[in-house]
Amino acid sequence: MSSNTFCSICNKDINEKPWMTLNHKFNNQEFTYCCSYICSKKISNIVGEKYFYKVVNKEDFDMLFPIIKPINKPTYGEFTNTDYQEIMDEIKEEERIQQLEDDFNSSDDYLSEEFYE
Repeated sequence: MSSNTFCSICNKDINEKPWMTLNHKFNNQEFTYCCSYICSKKISNIVGEKYFYKVVNKEDFDMLFPIIKPINKPTYGEFTNTDYQEIMDEIKEEERIQQLEDDFNSSDDYLSEEFYE
């Protein structure tokens, strides 16, 4: 590599083969370079989000990004044990309140006409 090859992210001089080379002019260089995977994570700030077609050294990559396993979050309609317990607690509380209201409304002490006289 020529002596003027440097990482477009950290500005480090690249004496060996760059980790990634993109067909994109940047800072008076014919190409945009990354010295490492860490710097390549920020390259979209320079070349844009969808840049795979700009990568010159595609043979060096099986994939541009690591495969990240999705987090097992409950989807719509699925409940966790915690969700189920919270719902059951709310139902029990509503039933308890309804029972208290029913007891209050059916009480002769509070509804009798004598009480209001």
